[in-house]
Amino acid sequence: MASPKPYATFRAAALTILATATSTAVANPQVSEAEVSFQQGQVQIAITGTDFGAQGPNVVVHDSFEDVSASDAQWTSGSPVIGNVARSGNNSHLGYNNADDGPYILRKDLGANYDEIYLSYWVKLGTSYFPGAGAAGPTSPNQFPNNSSWKFLWLMDGSQGYRGNDDFDMCIPTHTGNGSIRLAGNDGNFISVGNDWWSWNEWVRISTLIRKQSGDYGFWQTVSVEHGNEISEFGNNSPFFPGVTDTFSYITMPGWMRDSQEPVIVHYDDVYIAVGDGAPARIEIANASNYNNATVIDMAQPSSWSDGAISATVPASSGLATSGNGYLFVFDSSGQRNAVGYPLCSECPESPEPF
Repeated sequence: MASPKPYATFRAAALTILATATSTAVANPQVSEAEVSFQQGQVQIAITGTDFGAQGPNVVVHDSFEDVSASDAQWTSGSPVIGNVARSGNNSHLGYNNADDGPYILRKDLGANYDEIYLSYWVKLGTSYFPGAGAAGPTSPNQFPNNSSWKFLWLMDGSQGYRGNDDFDMCIPTHTGNGSIRLAGNDGNFISVGNDWWSWNEWVRISTLIRKQSGDYGFWQTVSVEHGNEISEFGNNSPFFPGVTDTFSYITMPGWMRDSQEPVIVHYDDVYIAVGDGAPARIEIANASNYNNATVIDMAQPSSWSDGAISATVPASSGLATSGNGYLFVFDSSGQRNAVGYPLCSECPESPEPF
């Protein structure tokens, strides 16, 4: 297997590459207006501006787990198990509970072979014990176990990442023991992402872009109230290993859990997955006008996309779109965004009363 690159070295090199690329970038998207309204239990946003690009995302999952039947329809197999802790709204997916028969794995067949994907999800422990606690060496609260214990989300070529037969597989991320967390799979280690972004008590948003585009293969990002917004570009570090297929078609969430002897509970919420050439194009609503200062970021799902106009929906449970504290960012298919967030809802319409 290829040796993982030290996180600090990898990040410094990637930022140098990013600075060079940005100096030659085309015009960034600009938002001139965003109208917010309520329709059919969702928040609708009509966005106008310039340089959004003609290519929008193909969103295959956008699940806040508030509507169980709608959640079931988004996944190929596995049914969401509603947890009692939510990042937004009232529901989350209970990915693991060692007191029951977990893990409860959701599976998504992407329907084709892709070499480009953007995904985002929030994750939180329901106790202070990490998966594998007590089974992978002596473990106390707020400590990582000794052995490999948790594949948070597993992206793969085909429906079985365990095969190790040169089919692409990548865990986003995986804990390999003693606090070592990596983007890696059974066919190779890509990078170490450290663990200083992890929060034992708060929700953490994990997102990544993986694409087969020489010199710009994507990025790794984490967001939380505790640790803020951290982004590391892959630059020219390719996640596609020589001799391994360079497409993917299947996702499992969680990918795998080592059985725990201590009380371990894992919640997932607000999952967003887009595939294909337009995967980097997206709409994010942050709690800061300076994107780098955001500690909460919600995803919107476009229903139409053109260079000058976008229509999108946000689950009403996400909150930022109507709180008066949300700032809109539009990313085009190359990953460029407006430099300053557009403030949403200076005078928000009131949500309609339920029957």
